[in-house]
Amino acid sequence: MKLRQIRSTKEEFQVHNYDKKIVTAHKLIEKELSKENVMLINKYDNEMANYSLAKATRLKHLQIILNLSRMISKDWNSRNNQKGNLSNKL
Repeated sequence: MKLRQIRSTKEEFQVHNYDKKIVTAHKLIEKELSKENVMLINKYDNEMANYSLAKATRLKHLQIILNLSRMISKDWNSRNNQKGNLSNKL
């Protein structure tokens, strides 16, 4: 046998392993946010995947959304409604 090992599975080596990081980000989102926010963020992630955005970009967006959600501690739908009400008053 040669010095190089042969992999028995068909997994590719990933330096950054974005798949695992995206799954971890989704688990944190589900753990910390409301069901409405989780559904909205999952729809957004699906749209990013449909537009073929890179996994690194998707991960960064999910992390930013999670951090902003922690800061505002409100539902994203309520934030959108407040913005709509403000623009109607102007």
